[in-house]
Amino acid sequence: MHYHHEGARHRYTPDILVVWGAHQEVVEVKDDAEAELAENRARFARIGGLLAEHGYRFRIWKRSEISAEPRLRNANLVLRYRSVTVSAAEQERLRRVLSSTPEMRLGTLAETSQTPVQNVLRLVIEGTLHLDWWKPLGLDSSVSIAPIGPQVWPVPPLPVSPTSFQEIGCRLECWIRRESLNRWIAANDAELAAYMDQPEAKRTLGLRKSAIVNVAAAGLIRYVKGPAQNFPNRCHFFLREDVMKIKHAFQNHAVAVKDYSKPAEIIA
Repeated sequence: MHYHHEGARHRYTPDILVVWGAHQEVVEVKDDAEAELAENRARFARIGGLLAEHGYRFRIWKRSEISAEPRLRNANLVLRYRSVTVSAAEQERLRRVLSSTPEMRLGTLAETSQTPVQNVLRLVIEGTLHLDWWKPLGLDSSVSIAPIGPQVWPVPPLPVSPTSFQEIGCRLECWIRRESLNRWIAANDAELAAYMDQPEAKRTLGLRKSAIVNVAAAGLIRYVKGPAQNFPNRCHFFLREDVMKIKHAFQNHAVAVKDYSKPAEIIA
């Protein structure tokens, strides 16, 4: 690829072109130190923008990522069987076994389907079967008909279901899987339960909103802002543990009477 930058003509030749169907990705392989150089980062940012104009994605693949273990060791082991031929009968036996149990130990799958282990691993190379590349490979390793384990590049892009995005007139609607949304809501609710909103904190401590905010700003109550934490769009959420400590301190310890004190000073 030829391009111009600051009045000079440059040429770029990528290291790898990865193609998965319509997905095309240009890959530049670099040592970690080279990838972090400011001049290289600026150059590759420009190259990535130019490639995007032609429908290509761009990625820098660092040496540390390539040599990450145990994925590299697993890949070297599986690639030993790239020349193995898997018969149609063996593929059918594997299909029948995995139709009722989509995930199974490698040794059990080979024994149940009467298929040699190396033939099972050959189908992993094809993408018909899947391993967790981030666990040491052995007979106890899980084999699945769907991707398992951390999906760290290079992995095929996840297919988009036709119902995930729908064109409605001139707009594009995004549909979210209910199961994924429910998991996110449950995790968010569990995190939110550790905090009080402002009205609850006011009722618990008997302080005005401004007083509670001042106490929190003094470092006596840990707090977060709602939007920053994916909480409801209110100003502040106060850590329940800290609020209750202050409440119990007032209940269990007498406070000397003063003409006037700021709430933060009394609580401190």
